[in-house]
Amino acid sequence: MYGIKERIRPYLGWLFASPQRFVLYSVLGHLAIMLLFAANISLRTPDFQRPEQDSPVIEASVVDTQAFAVEEEPEPEPEPEPEPEPEPEPEPEPEPEPEPEPEQEQPDPAAERERLREEMRQAMDQEREAQRQQQLDDERQRLQQERQQAEEQQRLEGLQNRYMRAIADSVESSWSRPRGTPEGLEAVIRVSFTRDGTVRRVEVVDGSGDSGFDRSVEQAVHRASPVPFPDSDEAALQQRMSTITFRFAPDRS
Repeated sequence: MYGIKERIRPYLGWLFASPQRFVLYSVLGHLAIMLLFAANISLRTPDFQRPEQDSPVIEASVVDTQAFAVEEEPEPEPEPEPEPEPEPEPEPEPEPEPEPEPEQEQPDPAAERERLREEMRQAMDQEREAQRQQQLDDERQRLQQERQQAEEQQRLEGLQNRYMRAIADSVESSWSRPRGTPEGLEAVIRVSFTRDGTVRRVEVVDGSGDSGFDRSVEQAVHRASPVPFPDSDEAALQQRMSTITFRFAPDRS
């Protein structure tokens, strides 16, 4: 029995290797058994009596197909795809060779000296022109300042003359001729004022020769205080008129 299994094992392996092939041959085997069975029935006697000698009996046994199944070989694993080869790095371009510098021509010593003298002349001319321009600017500025100062002095003198006439008129309005005083007397007086025009001091600089007349002039100045005087916004004029000297001649007016 063991020898039969060994002989049929390759055929069974070939049979069971494909399920379609196994089904096909299994159907063919069953058909062959059925044909044999039908032929055996046709060979029997008509009266269906069993012959004296028994017909050969075909023994069949169930074969475990799993025992003869050929193990399927495992499918080989797919080979990994080869890694892409790295792209070759581009070769660096060669640096261009520097162009040779042109040879500098040696300057002519005489021409070089002439060039230096010309540059010095130009520099000196520029310096003289700058000095001349500075002098002109200074002179122009000085003249402008003198003109402004002269205009300011003229303005202050005009204002001072008006205030002095106003002060003289105020003193003359406050004066009374002493009894027995002759006409035509004059006196030069110096008066000091505060910032608001109040008389601070009176002094007879050049008297008339008549003490009564001179005293009357001093009294008239004090009675006229405060006299017309510049405002505080005219500080320069106030400074000029802090002390004034004027001639008092009542008979001339």
